[in-house]
Amino acid sequence: MKKHLWLIILFSIFSTLLVAMILPYIPLYGKDIGLPVVIIGYVIAVYHLVQVIGRIPLGTLSDVIGYRTVIGIGGASLFLGTGTYILSSSFWPLMFLAQILLGIAVSMTYVTIPAYITHFGQEKVPIYTFIMGWAYTLAVPLGGFLKETMGMDFLFSLAFIFSIPALLIVVLLWKTKPSDDKNNVKKLNSLSVISVYKSAFKTLENPKVLRACLYSFLMFMNFTIGFSLFPLRLSGIGLTATLIGLVQFSRMGTGSSVRLLSKKIEGKINREKILTFGTAIVGLSLVLIPMLESLVTLILISIIWGLSGGLYAPIVFDMIADSTEIKDRGRGMGLRGTMGTLGSSLGVICFSNIADILSIPISISLAGVAIVIGVILIEILLR
Repeated sequence: MKKHLWLIILFSIFSTLLVAMILPYIPLYGKDIGLPVVIIGYVIAVYHLVQVIGRIPLGTLSDVIGYRTVIGIGGASLFLGTGTYILSSSFWPLMFLAQILLGIAVSMTYVTIPAYITHFGQEKVPIYTFIMGWAYTLAVPLGGFLKETMGMDFLFSLAFIFSIPALLIVVLLWKTKPSDDKNNVKKLNSLSVISVYKSAFKTLENPKVLRACLYSFLMFMNFTIGFSLFPLRLSGIGLTATLIGLVQFSRMGTGSSVRLLSKKIEGKINREKILTFGTAIVGLSLVLIPMLESLVTLILISIIWGLSGGLYAPIVFDMIADSTEIKDRGRGMGLRGTMGTLGSSLGVICFSNIADILSIPISISLAGVAIVIGVILIEILLR
């Protein structure tokens, strides 16, 4: 693999590590400092709303001013965001600002970097998603262990330390080739917010892009439940932060590992069927989870949950790459990300309020029902 691709992956690893160590435990941290469930939901929602608003513009900027410039913006946001988390321990409303900065950084990681990878090395998508998945998988239980033994302030400080080598990698990336295939920067002056969104949503006329975006909406809703209400449910039945990390590890580890097999599986089952059945099983898993309290059964259902949703990332990245021209790749990835984070935002706001009114277990089950119904509606729409 070429040096610049390794640098991109290394940057993504540092970015993913610091995000995965912090984000799953923000709900528990909010609970520890006495925030109500609704406020915790809003803190999580801000992170996703920033991505809803920002992913399409970031994708367009990637196409116009170049990938590496936008990656640099993301690196700076990681540095500033983790620093703000440290300050939030003295004044909790700063968590909203930290979530905004982290949302900008993660938008870049999941829009600009996939566009970069599919541009310069599309055949590396399975290994890229595999490495990223395992970075997330290992970071989550590590974060749980460190939160339990050292505290959340230590975790914030460690994430800040990780953001420093990420910035150094950005500098190295600027010194490597190939240069960005960027369009004339003067084109940036002719763009407006309306034109950016209008041109992006026009790509939904492509059925494959539409399918990728609609399933992203459902899968991101699943992701946000997995990192908001799910850990609160596990905490509510008496699991420690370390055991919560172990359950999350079982889900994400299997989901990450199966990505290496994406090309072989696609050779036997078409992408559309994989997305359809995988997402439906994810929904059914969420329906069942609130009925379980045994650690063993929770791990088993989490493995099924992870396997059924694990192929989502490489398949959807390939769908977008195969359905867009290189000059519009960032825009396509941004649209996918926007639709996905819209699902995350609506999911966490809606189901956090349901959890506050009814209960967390009922809310998780209803989220699963909503995902299954969503799969049925998508298949009817695209038939």
